[in-house]
Amino acid sequence: MTALETGSRFAYRGAAGALRTHNIVTFERVAGGTQVTWTDDVELRGILGPLEPLMGRMVRRGYEADLGRLKAVLEVQPAAED
Repeated sequence: MTALETGSRFAYRGAAGALRTHNIVTFERVAGGTQVTWTDDVELRGILGPLEPLMGRMVRRGYEADLGRLKAVLEVQPAAED
């Protein structure tokens, strides 16, 4: 965890082998719910560096799929009272 603004934003860095990521997740109230924005920077180190654009797209597609599944689960849950 590299940053935390309770209720609105958090950031973290990840690493797995040659892959490094820096992720920022923000939450914004919008009519009818919450908009989640996930921003990531992907870096491949070493000889895998030239594959960075491809890997970045793959990682982003994975995040999009994960957020889509999370959205589906959350939308069937009853709304919390403010």
